[in-house]
Amino acid sequence: MKTILNFCYKRLLILTMLLAFYITGNAQTKLVAWEVTGLSNYGASPLNPAFVLENITCVSGLTRGLGIATTGTAATSAWGGNGMDQNAIENATTSNDFVFFRIKANTGCEISLNSIPVYNIRRSGTGPTTGQWQYQIDDDSWINIGTPITWGSTTSSSGNNQSIINLSSILALQNIGSDSEVGFRIVNWGGATTGTWYVNNRNGDDLEVDGSVNILSTTWNGTTWSNGAPTSTVD
Repeated sequence: MKTILNFCYKRLLILTMLLAFYITGNAQTKLVAWEVTGLSNYGASPLNPAFVLENITCVSGLTRGLGIATTGTAATSAWGGNGMDQNAIENATTSNDFVFFRIKANTGCEISLNSIPVYNIRRSGTGPTTGQWQYQIDDDSWINIGTPITWGSTTSSSGNNQSIINLSSILALQNIGSDSEVGFRIVNWGGATTGTWYVNNRNGDDLEVDGSVNILSTTWNGTTWSNGAPTSTVD
């Protein structure tokens, strides 16, 4: 009887550990995040993230496109630029009036993207009025995420809060292996040459991508390891 109980206990313990591992590996969590508190002069480009989850690599930090300038006096605790003066998304894209970043899973992992949580955009009275979020897998075409966003009319330091962006329904952003990169960008238009636009400071992280990381099993096919070679062995 004792032997049976010990066997059942061990099986239950193993199942509990496996369940905990599954929940941990697939729970929605913060993957990468930026903080703009204390920035001046429009902030560095690229701006490295303040947080990157284990098993994630930020391939390119938050970066200004070549069409975005950094002239004049900048707001503090904000990241951005000026010169986003085109009148349509097509022209803005051609003029490189966008900001972007890129992330990827590390070897042996895959990522699924869930959302871009609430963030805040600050603009001057002549800053770009409209923007469009887009994503890209590797060097494929850029794809719109939802519809264009009107950034809002508040031009003070409080900025304009923006709604959460749902990514979970985009199949291309689920189960992305380590051999692919995913890029995000915001294309801006509708401003004047001297008009400014910023990712603004807010409570908590200022720009964030949430999702999950799945650690893939490693197998040997007699020639090579799949999903990366193991880092340790058990006798």
